[in-house]
Amino acid sequence: MKKILLLTALLFLKSMDIGAQAFCSGAACSSLPISESSLNSLLFGTKFQYTDKLANEMARATEAGNLLGLPTGAVSLEKSFTLGTSMGLGYEEKHNTVIVTEFGSFTGIDSGGVSVSPKFFMGMNLGRALNTIKREEKKFNSSSDDPLSLNRFDVYLYYFNRSFSTGAQPKPSLGNSLVYNENVLLENPNADPSTAVSIDLLKGLKFKDQNKFSMRTNGIFTRYRLLDSDLFTIHRFVRFLGVSLGMGYYESKTKLNIIQASTDINIRLAAGSQMTWNSFGLANYYVFIQSFPVEVSSGFKLFNYINATLGVGGTYNRGKLDMSYLRYGNAYLNDGNVFALLGSTSNSYLGLQLRSESSIRKFSMYLKPGIEFDIPYFKLGFEGIITQEAEGLNFWLRTEF
Repeated sequence: MKKILLLTALLFLKSMDIGAQAFCSGAACSSLPISESSLNSLLFGTKFQYTDKLANEMARATEAGNLLGLPTGAVSLEKSFTLGTSMGLGYEEKHNTVIVTEFGSFTGIDSGGVSVSPKFFMGMNLGRALNTIKREEKKFNSSSDDPLSLNRFDVYLYYFNRSFSTGAQPKPSLGNSLVYNENVLLENPNADPSTAVSIDLLKGLKFKDQNKFSMRTNGIFTRYRLLDSDLFTIHRFVRFLGVSLGMGYYESKTKLNIIQASTDINIRLAAGSQMTWNSFGLANYYVFIQSFPVEVSSGFKLFNYINATLGVGGTYNRGKLDMSYLRYGNAYLNDGNVFALLGSTSNSYLGLQLRSESSIRKFSMYLKPGIEFDIPYFKLGFEGIITQEAEGLNFWLRTEF
């Protein structure tokens, strides 16, 4: 029964493929001071002032998160292989949004962007991995390496593919599914009182926050050592890490289905009345991005165990972001509302269906400052990224051998 009720609710979200719309259903809609014109204003005002803006913010955060592909680490591998795991977070600053329409104004709505990019990665120095150089013959990353020596090339691969689910399924409540329509008895006082009672499955669903999330990330990155770490010495506690030129391919695909628990949204209508919209939300989110970064990195090793690095790069991106959203629930006036005073609500349900798309910015420049701690057996690092429109943070744990 629970699954049937949930599918009934999800049918509303599926109808978003037909197009965005705003609607009011129920016999008590006539008691609300709303019109078709004001509902259209609600629809387009919400779309252009909120969801389109939110889609753009999410796209910018996704770009930053995807560019946090592989850690800079020590600029060039100091040994033959590295294995590790990392988590990249891209974000656009969260802020409060006020939506103003002919219908009224909305407050208490948060906007912002966020993106996650987990991965498992491995890397190798081609020269050492293929045994084209003997370890005892020369120092790692030395200037005696030929310009085209495989010892100058580090190749990294990463991959992640996982689905997650959090939260609980909506719980049905038969008592809350019963809707009393007072207009039936007002129009016909002699009618059987049971005829004024109907069942609304959506109203009976008690939604709780629930997320279903699936993500796949994969990529390849190659670094070429331009300048060597033994090129010059500053101090015995400050060692140059060299300069590397890197280029690669990063890909990320994310799908997210969200159920938002019922909450009260207060709407001040243009006519001056105050309306409460007790509604739940259903959302679908899909983003696919491919990035082709080129970057130059350098840094210093401090006190023999801290790698401080800085990367500067540019990237070509392609991809898209698609968002669909339904908000649906009971709406009623607070001013002089007898039903609200009695702890009940009238039979009027307001729905809002929206869809927004955003393309990924094609060209972008970025800056990547980072720090890595070379502790025994492992290396723990943090790296930030600053693009033209968003920021991000990557942290990792890896080992070299």
